[in-house]
Amino acid sequence: MLLIDGARYELWTPSSEEKLEEIVKEHASEIFGQDSVYINLKHKLKSEAGIGSIPDGFVLILASKPYWYIVEIELSSHDVYSHIVPQINKFIIGHKNPISQKSLIDIIYDEITKNPMLLGKVKNTITSEIYRSLTSIVSQTPKLAVVIEEVTDELNEAVSGLKIDPDIVKFQTFRNTVDESIHAHIFAPVVNTIPTPTPKPRSPFPGNTTIKDLVKSGYLKDGQTIYRTYLDINYKGKILTDGAIEINGVKYPSLNMASQAIIKRPTGTENAWISWKTIREDGSECLLNVLRKEYRKQFST
Repeated sequence: MLLIDGARYELWTPSSEEKLEEIVKEHASEIFGQDSVYINLKHKLKSEAGIGSIPDGFVLILASKPYWYIVEIELSSHDVYSHIVPQINKFIIGHKNPISQKSLIDIIYDEITKNPMLLGKVKNTITSEIYRSLTSIVSQTPKLAVVIEEVTDELNEAVSGLKIDPDIVKFQTFRNTVDESIHAHIFAPVVNTIPTPTPKPRSPFPGNTTIKDLVKSGYLKDGQTIYRTYLDINYKGKILTDGAIEINGVKYPSLNMASQAIIKRPTGTENAWISWKTIREDGSECLLNVLRKEYRKQFST
C-alpha cells in the first residue's frame, strides 16, 4: 500500500509487456534524464550469422559525451535464463555486425527526421550533422537497460555473467484505489542530472577555415570525392589527409589552387567553396561551403 496525501494506492502489475512499454515510453525522460531521446522502435539487431533479437527501444543520451542504450522492458514472470538473458546476449552480438549497425542508424535517423518534436530536441543538442552524429554514437558499444517491475535474486545472478553489465531499473506502478486511471510510479532514474549547456569547442582558426580543418573535425574524410562542373566539363578531386586536393594524379595544396588549375585564372577570382560539391554519409549532395558553415557554427562562441 502507498499513501500519498491521504490517497491510497495499491501495487499494480501491468497485464502485458506492451502496457508496461507504454508507461516506460511516457516516463522515459524521467528514467533516462532530460538529455535523453527515447526511440520507440522495434528493430532487429542481427548477427552476421543471422542470429538476432528485437529490443523494446533505444535511448540516445545527448550529453557532452553522447552515448546510447538498448532497452529491454520485461515482466518478472518471464523466465530469466530462457528469455531475458538470451535476449540481451543477442543484442550484444547483433550490434557487432556492421550491416546491422548501419541499418539501425538509418532507421533511427528516419524516425528522428520525420518527428518534429524529436528533431527539434536533437537539433538543440547536436551541433554537427545529425546522421554523422548518430553514426558516431551508435558505433559505440551500447549500454543496456532492463526495465522490470520486480527485481529478483535470480535476475541479478543471471545478468552478473553477461559481458556488459546492464542497468536494472525496478519500475513499480501503484494504482489509486478510488480512481484506477490515476497512477503513481516508484523507480530509480538511470540518469539523474540537471542538464547544463554544453560549451562549444573553439577552433584554432575560426575565421580562416581550410579543407584540412574539415578533415580533422570529421566533416570530410581522407579519400572523399569532391566534384564540380566548369564549361560543361565535369571534374573530380580527392581529399587528402593534409587538406590537399588530388586531381588526375596532381596534388594541389588548397581548394582555391585546385580551382585555379581548372579555370586557368588567378586565384581569388572565384569562390571555390561554392563551386565544389561532395556527398554526405546519408547520400545527400552538399556544397563544401555548407560544410564550412556547419564547421564554423560548431566552433563559434
